Parts: sequence; C-alpha cells; structure tokens
Amino acid sequence: FSKLLRKNNEAMENLFKALGLSWFRSNEQEFIHEYVKVMEPVADALDVLQGEISISMSYLLPTLTILREKLNNHQRDTTMKHANPLVCSLLDSLKDRFDHMFNIPQIRLAAICDPSFKVKWFPEEEQDSYKKLLKKEYEKWEKETIEEEKEKYCSLIHNSEPEDECSGDSASTTSPRRKNFFSSLWKKPSKVQPQNEVDLFFAEPLGHVEQLSKYPILTKIFR
Repeated sequence: FSKLLRKNNEAMENLFKALGLSWFRSNEQEFIHEYVKVMEPVADALDVLQGEISISMSYLLPTLTILREKLNNHQRDTTMKHANPLVCSLLDSLKDRFDHMFNIPQIRLAAICDPSFKVKWFPEEEQDSYKKLLKKEYEKWEKETIEEEKEKYCSLIHNSEPEDECSGDSASTTSPRRKNFFSSLWKKPSKVQPQNEVDLFFAEPLGHVEQLSKYPILTKIFR
C-alpha cells in the first residue's frame, strides 16, 4: 500500500473519491511510509526466525542484533517525524523480552559455532574476546573427548584380557602391569600437532552449517 501511495498517488486518490472515502492527509501519508519503513526489518526478522528449513537456536542472537541495529538507525534518522515512538517501543520490547538471552553462554556459543555467523555479528572490538570464549569452551570439550577415548581404549584392553583359569573366576581382570604398560602413550605428545579446530574454523570465510561436519568438537558445542 505504501508503494502504491508513492507510485500512483493520484490514481489512488481518485479511487477513494469514487468510493466515497476520505483521502489521506499529507501527515497521514507520511506516517504510513514511516510505519512501513520501521516495520520492514521487524517483518524480515520474524520471517527468519519462523523459517521452517535450516533454522536453529544459533539464529536468534544474530537476528536480534541486526534488528536492533536497524531500529537504532531509524531512531537516529532526523527525517523521521511520526514513527519515533514506535521505534522506541520496539527497542524497549526487544530489551525486556530478549536481553537476558544474550547472557546465556549456550545460546551465544551456538551462534558463534554457526558458520553462517561466527563472531561477525559482534562489534569488531569485541570479536577477539568471543573467539577466546569459544577456544576456552573448545579446550574443555577437547579434554573430555580425550578422556572418553582413553576410557574406550582401556575398556578394550580390559575386555581382551584372558580369563583367569587358575582362580576359577570367570570375570576377566586387567593386569596392573598391562594398564601401566600403555600409560606412556597418553602422556607422550604427538610430534605433529594438528592445528586447533577453532583456528581453522575462524580462518574460513562464512559459510553454511553443514561445514561444521569438519569440526567434530565444535559440532558437539553447537548441539
């Protein structure tokens, strides 16, 4: 309707007159144009978050951040005459409803781990600190993953131990000597240290969530 007012103002006015309707005053037309301008990014944000394909929690904070930036730009727009109260109301509502979610680490990390966003939705001066946040979380998950693999390996050794026929006990027991024999492998560092998943992740340009399959630990954090 706003576009019709701009492109076919005279034709629309004639149509209203033919229907016996009062035509919009100039300030009413200005309000309609401003209302559409302000609500357009809100509608776009809703379309994103209500999407049925490839939408996850990782979209929430980047979408809200971009929406707030657009509304803040409207608030600073000196040509806006009528819709400033609407902009202020929308910003206040977003703050009341969603501000606490920016402080939930899991939601922040979900967005940072999404190849579509990474840390690009943060102010440039804050991006390094959020990279460090992901690295810290990665190190925790990496340690847990190593421990899980170690337990699986020890369990495999335990299950391969032959039964003790002399004792008559059918339950196999793992020799302490065998346990200790392989312990040095877990302490010995690899000669070729692979590059950190996080560094490789941030070195790549923005992409799609499917790219996470190359980063098994980051995938765990994302989920």
